[in-house]
Amino acid sequence: MSNANILEIDGNRVLFFGCGQHFTTFRKAALSSNINLSEFSRIFLYPTGFHTELPTEVANCNQIPNQLFTRIVTNLQKFQDRLNEWVLRGGHLFIVIDRPLEVRPTAGTDYQFNQGALCEFIKFSHSEGRLVEACNDALNESCLRSWLNDIRYFAILQSDELHPILNVSRSRHGHAEIISGWMQRGQGKIILLPPIEGPVATWAAYLNCWASLSMTENKTTLDAPEWTAEYVLPQEAVQLANLQNVRTQIANFRQSETQLLDGIEQDRALKTLFFASPPPRLENYERGEGD
Repeated sequence: MSNANILEIDGNRVLFFGCGQHFTTFRKAALSSNINLSEFSRIFLYPTGFHTELPTEVANCNQIPNQLFTRIVTNLQKFQDRLNEWVLRGGHLFIVIDRPLEVRPTAGTDYQFNQGALCEFIKFSHSEGRLVEACNDALNESCLRSWLNDIRYFAILQSDELHPILNVSRSRHGHAEIISGWMQRGQGKIILLPPIEGPVATWAAYLNCWASLSMTENKTTLDAPEWTAEYVLPQEAVQLANLQNVRTQIANFRQSETQLLDGIEQDRALKTLFFASPPPRLENYERGEGD
Protein backbone atom coordinates (compact mmCIF):
# COMPACT_ATOMS: atom_id res chain seq x y z
CA MET A 1 0.00 0.00 0.00
CA SER A 2 1.45 3.36 -0.99
CA ASN A 3 1.13 6.47 1.09
CA ALA A 4 1.95 10.04 0.15
CA ASN A 5 3.57 12.52 2.51
CA ILE A 6 4.02 16.19 1.64
CA LEU A 7 7.61 17.44 1.44
CA GLU A 8 9.16 20.87 1.20
CA ILE A 9 10.86 20.97 -2.22
CA ASP A 10 13.63 23.33 -3.34
CA GLY A 11 12.67 24.30 -6.90
CA ASN A 12 16.36 24.70 -7.79
CA ARG A 13 16.79 20.98 -7.17
CA VAL A 14 14.09 19.96 -9.67
CA LEU A 15 14.87 19.57 -13.39
CA PHE A 16 12.52 19.22 -16.38
CA PHE A 17 13.33 17.46 -19.68
CA GLY A 18 11.09 17.66 -22.72
CA CYS A 19 8.60 20.22 -24.07
CA GLY A 20 9.57 23.04 -21.70
CA GLN A 21 6.49 25.10 -22.51
CA HIS A 22 4.57 23.02 -20.00
CA PHE A 23 6.61 24.28 -17.10
CA THR A 24 8.15 27.59 -16.12
CA THR A 25 9.38 27.38 -12.51
CA PHE A 26 11.64 24.30 -12.53
CA ARG A 27 14.98 24.40 -14.29
CA LYS A 28 14.85 23.04 -17.84
CA ALA A 29 17.41 21.21 -19.97
CA ALA A 30 17.60 19.84 -23.50
CA LEU A 31 18.02 16.16 -24.30
CA SER A 32 21.60 16.80 -25.49
CA SER A 33 22.50 18.88 -22.42
CA ASN A 34 25.55 17.97 -20.33
CA ILE A 35 23.97 19.35 -17.18
CA ASN A 36 25.19 17.72 -13.95
CA LEU A 37 22.30 15.54 -12.73
CA SER A 38 23.87 15.24 -9.28
CA GLU A 39 22.62 18.75 -8.49
CA PHE A 40 19.01 17.55 -8.57
CA SER A 41 16.89 15.43 -6.26
CA ARG A 42 13.93 15.20 -8.65
CA ILE A 43 13.73 15.12 -12.44
CA PHE A 44 10.61 15.31 -14.60
CA LEU A 45 10.64 13.65 -17.99
CA TYR A 46 8.12 14.36 -20.75
CA PRO A 47 9.18 11.98 -23.55
CA THR A 48 6.40 13.02 -25.93
CA GLY A 49 7.97 16.46 -26.08
CA PHE A 50 11.31 15.21 -27.37
CA HIS A 51 10.14 15.48 -30.98
CA THR A 52 10.74 19.25 -30.68
CA GLU A 53 14.45 18.52 -30.20
CA LEU A 54 14.93 16.39 -33.31
CA PRO A 55 17.39 17.71 -35.92
CA THR A 56 16.01 20.50 -38.10
CA GLU A 57 16.14 18.31 -41.23
CA VAL A 58 13.51 16.01 -39.66
CA ALA A 59 9.98 17.41 -39.96
CA ASN A 60 8.47 14.74 -37.68
CA CYS A 61 9.22 11.32 -36.19
CA ASN A 62 8.16 9.43 -39.35
CA GLN A 63 10.32 8.14 -42.19
CA ILE A 64 13.66 9.24 -40.75
CA PRO A 65 16.68 8.29 -42.90
CA ASN A 66 18.29 5.19 -41.45
CA GLN A 67 21.66 6.76 -40.62
CA LEU A 68 20.03 9.69 -38.84
CA PHE A 69 17.58 7.29 -37.16
CA THR A 70 20.49 5.29 -35.70
CA ARG A 71 22.09 8.46 -34.35
CA ILE A 72 18.82 9.65 -32.73
CA VAL A 73 18.08 6.27 -31.13
CA THR A 74 21.66 5.97 -29.83
CA ASN A 75 21.37 9.40 -28.18
CA LEU A 76 17.99 8.48 -26.63
CA GLN A 77 19.42 5.23 -25.26
CA LYS A 78 22.47 6.98 -23.78
CA PHE A 79 20.15 9.56 -22.23
CA GLN A 80 18.06 6.81 -20.60
CA ASP A 81 21.16 5.02 -19.32
CA ARG A 82 22.41 8.27 -17.79
CA LEU A 83 19.08 8.89 -16.04
CA ASN A 84 18.94 5.28 -14.86
CA GLU A 85 22.34 5.61 -13.16
CA TRP A 86 21.13 8.80 -11.47
CA VAL A 87 18.03 6.99 -10.15
CA LEU A 88 20.08 4.07 -8.81
CA ARG A 89 22.12 6.56 -6.76
CA GLY A 90 18.99 7.95 -5.08
CA GLY A 91 17.22 10.29 -7.51
CA HIS A 92 13.45 10.43 -7.98
CA LEU A 93 12.43 10.38 -11.65
CA PHE A 94 8.89 11.39 -12.66
CA ILE A 95 7.88 10.23 -16.17
CA VAL A 96 4.76 11.73 -17.72
CA ILE A 97 3.03 8.92 -19.65
CA ASP A 98 1.37 10.77 -22.53
CA ARG A 99 1.02 9.48 -26.08
CA PRO A 100 4.07 7.27 -26.78
CA LEU A 101 7.15 8.77 -28.41
CA GLU A 102 7.82 6.68 -31.53
CA VAL A 103 10.67 7.23 -33.97
CA ARG A 104 10.25 5.52 -37.35
CA PRO A 105 13.03 4.89 -39.88
CA THR A 106 12.54 4.69 -43.62
CA ALA A 107 13.20 0.95 -43.25
CA GLY A 108 13.46 -1.29 -40.22
CA THR A 109 11.91 -1.43 -36.75
CA ASP A 110 10.38 1.55 -34.96
CA TYR A 111 11.87 2.78 -31.68
CA GLN A 112 9.63 3.55 -28.69
CA PHE A 113 11.00 5.46 -25.72
CA ASN A 114 9.03 3.37 -23.22
CA GLN A 115 10.95 0.26 -24.36
CA GLY A 116 14.23 1.63 -23.01
CA ALA A 117 16.12 1.06 -19.76
CA LEU A 118 13.84 3.23 -17.62
CA CYS A 119 10.61 1.33 -18.35
CA GLU A 120 11.85 -2.10 -19.45
CA PHE A 121 9.92 -3.93 -16.68
CA ILE A 122 6.56 -2.29 -17.44
CA LYS A 123 3.94 -3.35 -19.94
CA PHE A 124 2.02 -0.47 -21.52
CA SER A 125 -1.44 -1.10 -22.94
CA HIS A 126 -2.90 1.76 -24.94
CA SER A 127 -6.18 2.94 -23.42
CA GLU A 128 -7.59 6.45 -23.05
CA GLY A 129 -9.94 7.85 -20.45
CA ARG A 130 -10.63 10.51 -17.84
CA LEU A 131 -12.25 8.81 -14.84
CA VAL A 132 -9.57 8.09 -12.23
CA GLU A 133 -9.34 7.59 -8.49
CA ALA A 134 -6.60 7.47 -5.87
CA CYS A 135 -5.60 4.03 -4.61
CA ASN A 136 -5.91 4.76 -0.89
CA ASP A 137 -7.20 7.25 1.66
CA ALA A 138 -3.79 8.81 2.27
CA LEU A 139 -3.53 9.80 -1.40
CA ASN A 140 -7.10 11.09 -1.32
CA GLU A 141 -6.05 13.46 1.44
CA SER A 142 -3.02 14.68 -0.53
CA CYS A 143 -2.83 17.47 -3.11
CA LEU A 144 -3.56 14.93 -5.86
CA ARG A 145 -7.24 14.93 -4.93
CA SER A 146 -7.82 18.33 -6.55
CA TRP A 147 -6.37 17.13 -9.89
CA LEU A 148 -8.33 13.93 -10.44
CA ASN A 149 -10.90 15.64 -12.69
CA ASP A 150 -8.19 17.18 -14.90
CA ILE A 151 -6.26 13.98 -15.64
CA ARG A 152 -6.43 12.24 -19.00
CA TYR A 153 -4.63 8.92 -19.22
CA PHE A 154 -3.30 7.18 -22.33
CA ALA A 155 -2.02 3.86 -20.98
CA ILE A 156 -2.74 1.08 -18.50
CA LEU A 157 0.41 0.00 -16.65
CA GLN A 158 1.26 -3.56 -15.63
CA SER A 159 4.26 -4.67 -13.57
CA ASP A 160 4.85 -6.81 -10.50
CA GLU A 161 7.22 -4.10 -9.26
CA LEU A 162 4.70 -1.26 -9.53
CA HIS A 163 3.16 0.26 -6.40
CA PRO A 164 -0.18 1.80 -7.52
CA ILE A 165 -0.98 5.48 -7.02
CA LEU A 166 -3.94 6.08 -9.35
CA ASN A 167 -6.42 3.60 -10.81
CA VAL A 168 -9.14 3.76 -13.41
CA SER A 169 -12.46 4.51 -11.74
CA ARG A 170 -14.61 1.53 -12.76
CA SER A 171 -18.39 1.29 -12.86
CA ARG A 172 -18.26 -2.21 -11.38
CA HIS A 173 -15.88 -4.35 -9.35
CA GLY A 174 -13.10 -6.06 -11.22
CA HIS A 175 -9.36 -6.18 -11.81
CA ALA A 176 -7.71 -2.85 -10.92
CA GLU A 177 -6.29 -0.93 -13.88
CA ILE A 178 -3.27 1.12 -12.84
CA ILE A 179 -2.55 4.40 -14.62
CA SER A 180 0.04 5.74 -12.18
CA GLY A 181 2.52 4.09 -9.82
CA TRP A 182 6.09 4.02 -8.55
CA MET A 183 8.95 1.50 -8.56
CA GLN A 184 12.02 1.21 -6.37
CA ARG A 185 15.28 1.35 -8.37
CA GLY A 186 18.40 0.98 -6.24
CA GLN A 187 18.40 3.91 -3.83
CA GLY A 188 15.93 5.90 -5.92
CA LYS A 189 12.45 5.69 -7.42
CA ILE A 190 10.75 5.95 -10.80
CA ILE A 191 7.27 7.47 -10.65
CA LEU A 192 4.91 7.19 -13.64
CA LEU A 193 2.14 9.77 -13.86
CA PRO A 194 -0.58 10.69 -16.37
CA PRO A 195 -0.83 14.12 -18.03
CA ILE A 196 -3.58 16.66 -17.53
CA GLU A 197 -5.40 18.93 -19.94
CA GLY A 198 -4.94 22.57 -19.10
CA PRO A 199 -2.91 25.75 -19.59
CA VAL A 200 0.74 26.20 -18.64
CA ALA A 201 -0.11 27.56 -15.19
CA THR A 202 -2.22 24.48 -14.48
CA TRP A 203 0.61 22.16 -15.50
CA ALA A 204 3.00 24.05 -13.24
CA ALA A 205 0.81 23.54 -10.18
CA TYR A 206 0.11 19.91 -11.11
CA LEU A 207 3.78 18.94 -11.37
CA ASN A 208 4.56 20.91 -8.22
CA CYS A 209 2.08 18.68 -6.42
CA TRP A 210 3.85 15.53 -7.66
CA ALA A 211 7.28 16.91 -6.77
CA SER A 212 6.12 17.44 -3.17
CA LEU A 213 4.95 13.84 -2.67
CA SER A 214 7.07 11.24 -0.91
CA MET A 215 6.13 7.72 -1.94
CA THR A 216 6.59 5.09 0.75
CA GLU A 217 5.40 1.55 1.13
CA ASN A 218 3.55 0.61 4.29
CA LYS A 219 3.94 -3.03 5.28
CA THR A 220 1.79 -4.07 8.22
CA THR A 221 2.86 -7.40 9.76
CA LEU A 222 1.45 -9.46 12.61
CA ASP A 223 3.98 -10.79 15.12
CA ALA A 224 3.54 -14.51 15.79
CA PRO A 225 3.05 -15.66 19.43
CA GLU A 226 6.19 -16.73 21.28
CA TRP A 227 5.05 -20.36 21.60
CA THR A 228 5.25 -20.80 17.80
CA ALA A 229 9.06 -20.80 18.10
CA GLU A 230 8.80 -24.34 19.54
CA TYR A 231 7.49 -25.68 16.23
CA VAL A 232 9.36 -25.90 12.94
CA LEU A 233 7.58 -26.30 9.61
CA PRO A 234 9.09 -28.79 7.10
CA GLN A 235 10.09 -26.07 4.62
CA GLU A 236 11.41 -23.95 7.49
CA ALA A 237 13.61 -26.87 8.61
CA VAL A 238 15.08 -27.13 5.11
CA GLN A 239 15.80 -23.40 5.02
CA LEU A 240 17.41 -23.52 8.48
CA ALA A 241 19.63 -26.41 7.39
CA ASN A 242 20.64 -24.52 4.24
CA LEU A 243 21.38 -21.45 6.31
CA GLN A 244 23.63 -23.47 8.62
CA ASN A 245 25.49 -24.91 5.62
CA VAL A 246 26.06 -21.44 4.21
CA ARG A 247 27.31 -20.18 7.58
CA THR A 248 29.69 -23.15 7.82
CA GLN A 249 31.03 -22.42 4.33
CA ILE A 250 31.50 -18.76 5.24
CA ALA A 251 33.42 -19.75 8.38
CA ASN A 252 35.65 -22.08 6.34
CA PHE A 253 36.28 -19.37 3.75
CA ARG A 254 37.22 -16.93 6.49
CA GLN A 255 39.62 -19.46 8.01
CA SER A 256 41.20 -20.07 4.59
CA GLU A 257 41.43 -16.33 4.07
CA THR A 258 43.22 -15.91 7.40
CA GLN A 259 45.71 -18.67 6.52
CA LEU A 260 46.40 -17.13 3.13
CA LEU A 261 46.92 -13.68 4.63
CA ASP A 262 49.32 -15.14 7.22
CA GLY A 263 51.29 -16.81 4.42
CA ILE A 264 51.42 -13.59 2.45
CA GLU A 265 52.72 -11.70 5.49
CA GLN A 266 55.46 -14.32 6.01
CA ASP A 267 56.53 -14.02 2.37
CA ARG A 268 56.61 -10.23 2.66
CA ALA A 269 58.75 -10.54 5.80
CA LEU A 270 61.22 -12.75 3.91
CA LYS A 271 61.37 -10.18 1.09
CA THR A 272 62.06 -7.42 3.61
CA LEU A 273 64.86 -9.50 5.19
CA PHE A 274 66.35 -10.32 1.78
CA PHE A 275 66.43 -6.73 0.56
CA ALA A 276 67.75 -5.49 3.92
CA SER A 277 70.86 -7.76 3.63
CA PRO A 278 73.95 -6.43 1.76
CA PRO A 279 74.40 -7.95 -1.72
CA PRO A 280 77.12 -10.66 -2.03
CA ARG A 281 80.38 -9.72 -3.70
CA LEU A 282 80.97 -11.49 -7.01
CA GLU A 283 84.70 -11.95 -6.47
CA ASN A 284 83.95 -14.12 -3.43
CA TYR A 285 82.10 -16.57 -5.66
CA GLU A 286 84.94 -16.52 -8.24
CA ARG A 287 87.44 -17.45 -5.61
CA GLY A 288 85.22 -20.18 -4.20
CA GLU A 289 84.63 -18.24 -1.00
CA GLY A 290 80.89 -17.84 -1.50
CA ASP A 291 78.29 -20.44 -0.52
